[in-house]
Amino acid sequence: MKRILFGIAGVLSAVLGFIGIVVPVLPTTPLLLLAAFCLSRSSKRLSAWLEQTRAYELYVKPFKETGGIPLKKKRHILALSFTVMAISAFLVQKPVVWGILAAVAVFLVWLMLVRIPTVETSLPKNKDVADGAIGVLLINSGTPDEPEIDAIARYLDEFLMDPAIIGAPWPIRRKIVDKIIATRPAQTIEKYRAFWTEEGSPFMLISKRQAHLLQEELGSKRGSREVHVELAMRYGNPSIEAGLRTLQAKGCTSLIVLPLYPQYVKVCAGTCFKAVQKTLAKMSWHPTLVEIRDFYRQEAYQRALAEQVRAHWNGQAGSKLVLSFHSTLLKDIQNGDPYQEQVEETAEQLALNLGIPKDDIVICYQSRFDSRKWLSPFTEKVVEKLAAEGTSIAFVCPGFVSDNLETRFDVEQDLRALYEKHAPASCTFTYIPCLNANAGLIKALADAVRSVL
Repeated sequence: MKRILFGIAGVLSAVLGFIGIVVPVLPTTPLLLLAAFCLSRSSKRLSAWLEQTRAYELYVKPFKETGGIPLKKKRHILALSFTVMAISAFLVQKPVVWGILAAVAVFLVWLMLVRIPTVETSLPKNKDVADGAIGVLLINSGTPDEPEIDAIARYLDEFLMDPAIIGAPWPIRRKIVDKIIATRPAQTIEKYRAFWTEEGSPFMLISKRQAHLLQEELGSKRGSREVHVELAMRYGNPSIEAGLRTLQAKGCTSLIVLPLYPQYVKVCAGTCFKAVQKTLAKMSWHPTLVEIRDFYRQEAYQRALAEQVRAHWNGQAGSKLVLSFHSTLLKDIQNGDPYQEQVEETAEQLALNLGIPKDDIVICYQSRFDSRKWLSPFTEKVVEKLAAEGTSIAFVCPGFVSDNLETRFDVEQDLRALYEKHAPASCTFTYIPCLNANAGLIKALADAVRSVL
């Protein structure tokens, strides 16, 4: 249905755009661009064709890759737009049209000079690239700065305003997020306070520990080049910009971006990469960039996961090992996101390493945000079903490498309570912690970095 609506909108925009050639009051160029966008969303074949056009190569592709537009191209866009508007203003001698065109002109200037970052047209020639330091930016999701309502609200605002999380247009997204922030911080503050320690957020402490251990595992040198590891959070502090500026100040000319998600999913690792690219464009810094999309195939990770399960579950007959992963939108999977395939491969490899039948492992997905179609089966339904059948379960979240609010409360407490409500007294629910600072996880991260050096 959505493709049909985009198709209709595309045809209407194209018709109005072509009419605008002879009726100057209609903004021809914006209408034709809107038509191209809508039609590309209505047809995968048309979208693939548009990606081969000269306009896409010149303007759209560079923006998608860097999050910015070269200054020269910004001048071209503004010059062309102002020329068209000037002709329209001359041909249509009406003050209301002049007012509309003036507003459009101001908006275009703001968009090009303020909102969209300016990137370099070419990479600077740096003779010291091969001898410069290597920077590793380790990225986790994030946490509020403190367990207080204002801090939780700031964190949620940054998180939920990411278009990768809520894909609605900005004004609609802003309204949705404001509504959520009005109530959610007060609803979750007690969990945050219970999770917090005197040293701070356990999630942050674990993440810092992982970065420290990764630095030790990699060493301070690789050949003649220094190696620096910095931790950043996709949302909250330390920010991605802070991490990048630290690596830049340390003389890094090569940058390896490693999100702490074993499996690749657009709304996690994907948004980390996009944020890094936009920040680099804003900084006008052009290190040699390598993105590590996933590390679930690293042998050290697979062994560490299997050992973690064995330490808490003996695989008794009749019990099940439940693997719960963060859900994602079904449309992203249908559009080629490899997440589901990687999740299933992770489960198959775990069964092989544990020496158990694949049927003893149950995959499910948690943490939906709204009523859209999400990857399923959903964790709550799976837990209820297994409890009603009188099946003992061990529960692990292989998509998380650090224990957090979701694992420690939503899983270890809330799902345990749900299970015990429906299961016979003889059945058991075993929670298996995340790998956290496990030596096997650190080795897997280091191996992933070494594989691209």
